[in-house]
Amino acid sequence: MAGQFDSNVRELEGALKDISLMAKVKQINTITVDIASEAIRARKQSGSTMIVIPIEKIQEEVGKFYDVSVKEMKGTRRVQNIVLARQVAMYLARELTDNSLPKIGKEFGGKDHTTVIHAHAKIKSMIETDDKLRIEIETIKKKIK
Repeated sequence: MAGQFDSNVRELEGALKDISLMAKVKQINTITVDIASEAIRARKQSGSTMIVIPIEKIQEEVGKFYDVSVKEMKGTRRVQNIVLARQVAMYLARELTDNSLPKIGKEFGGKDHTTVIHAHAKIKSMIETDDKLRIEIETIKKKIK
């Protein structure tokens, strides 16, 4: 089954959930190869229309918005405006693409996957209380799409 999904782990996780759901709907206690194949076929047919957004595009748009270069976002400097831009870009990369955490981290200068998790969690938390940031991110999303 893992050979069917080469893009990332999230897609594989989704397929597993689809298989489990299909088994429950059909009231089957034991998942067979036929059930798994049927769920995977349905998933592949429904998911073929997704738009691919390159991480570079996200980095460019976030960089323009915050007046930070892509090189600075990929770097190690911890100046507040660069850190915010980097974290917003990682958040958007996680939200708008199907790339894995290690792949996103690699696109940001070889950052660890835990850095991507931290950035995503932090921005998600900040959006809940900071209307200005939420509007900024929505504006950037519109430019990316």
